[in-house]
Amino acid sequence: MAFVPLMFAPGKASQFDFSHEDVEIAGRPVRVADGALQTRRS
Repeated sequence: MAFVPLMFAPGKASQFDFSHEDVEIAGRPVRVADGALQTRRS
């Protein structure tokens, strides 16, 4: 595994993370998706 630092001007970079979770709703197993958008301002 390698880490490569990236440099961007303010407001020029964003990242979207997506995942899924297995949960139980009303006694039934359900797979739900979630995501997060992160932007860099400085």
